[in-house]
Amino acid sequence: MRPSWLSWICIFWFVAESRTLVCESYDHKCKTLHSASFKNSTCSSLQQCDETWPGSIPACYALLAQNKEGGLSVLRKGCTSQIGKECTRSYACNGQRKRLRNKLQPLYYCCCIEDNCNRDVIMFLKEEKEEIYTMDDIRKALMNLKWLIWAHLVTITIILLLIAFVSLGLILMLSKRHRKTARRGRHSCPVRVCDKGSHHHHNSSQWKKQDFQLIMCLVRSSFGEIWQARLHGSNRVVRIRLTAGSDDVFVYDKHVLFKKTNVDTTRVV
Repeated sequence: MRPSWLSWICIFWFVAESRTLVCESYDHKCKTLHSASFKNSTCSSLQQCDETWPGSIPACYALLAQNKEGGLSVLRKGCTSQIGKECTRSYACNGQRKRLRNKLQPLYYCCCIEDNCNRDVIMFLKEEKEEIYTMDDIRKALMNLKWLIWAHLVTITIILLLIAFVSLGLILMLSKRHRKTARRGRHSCPVRVCDKGSHHHHNSSQWKKQDFQLIMCLVRSSFGEIWQARLHGSNRVVRIRLTAGSDDVFVYDKHVLFKKTNVDTTRVV
C-alpha cells in the first residue's frame, strides 16, 4: 500500500508543479451561430491551458484575417503549445508573425506565454499589394518588349550602315589618291633642268644624242628619259628616249629612221 500512496503523491505533486496558463478563447463562428442580440461576451471566454505533453510550454494564440481594405479581424483565440521560441513573453500578442497563405484572404498568426496575453492583439503589418495581371497587361508588356527589340535592331542597323559608308568613303578616297599619284608619276617629269648631254661624236650608224635638239623633258624614270626633240636640219618634232650613260637614242617615230640618209648632218648647238 505504501508504494501506491507514494505514487499518487508524486502524481499530484507533478500536476501541481506543471505549468498552467489562462488564455482567452474565441471563435468567429460563434456570431454566426447565435442571434445578433447576443453580446460579444457570449462568444469570448477564458480557458485554462495545460501542458499538452510533459515538458511542453502552453501558450496563447490569436489567428487574424485581413480583408481587402487592409483591416484585421479576429478569427480564433485559444490555447496552443510553444514550439521553439516563436512565442514572446509579453502581455499582448505581438510576437513573431507568420503569414499564412489562403486562397480567400491572407491569415496572420501570433502567440505569447503570459496569462490572458491574447486578449489584446498588436499586429504590425507591411502594406503588401498583390498585383493581378490581366490579359491586357500581358499584351501591353509584350508590345513594349516588341518595340524595344525593334528599336535596338534599328539602332544597330543604322550604326552598321554608318560604319559601312565611312569605310567605303575612305576606300574610294585612298583609291583615287593612289590613281592620281600613279598617273602623275607616269606622265609628268620632276621639275628640274634636264641635262642636254654632251656633244661628243661617235662613228655609229644609229641615231645619237647629238643628232637632235632637245626641247622639253616629258618623263624621267629609272629606265631613262623621254624628251621632245627636233632633228637637226628638220622641222619635225619627235619623241626620243635617252639612256643614262649612253649616247644612243631610241626614236619612237619610226618614219624618221628611213630619212636618216636625207638629213643634213649640220648640227646646231
